[in-house]
Amino acid sequence: LLMDFLNTPEKRERRMVHIPMGRFGEAVEQAQAALFLASDDSSYITGTDFKVDGGISACYVTPQGEPVLPPPVNLSASASK
Repeated sequence: LLMDFLNTPEKRERRMVHIPMGRFGEAVEQAQAALFLASDDSSYITGTDFKVDGGISACYVTPQGEPVLPPPVNLSASASK
């Protein structure tokens, strides 16, 4: 599904720079994580987040502090109503 949106080399590269693994994940890798959690091998795992994202969630950061640019006029006008 993601590849439908990343349909040009430029779009793929723009996304790829954020993935520490250096590649996009495969559906089978998601399935293998689910199978592991359903297996006896995970019998001592309880109540945890199990991220299978190639490290992307750890690399994206939200800027802190004041915005560098003001919001677009159409957004700031609707906020004051």
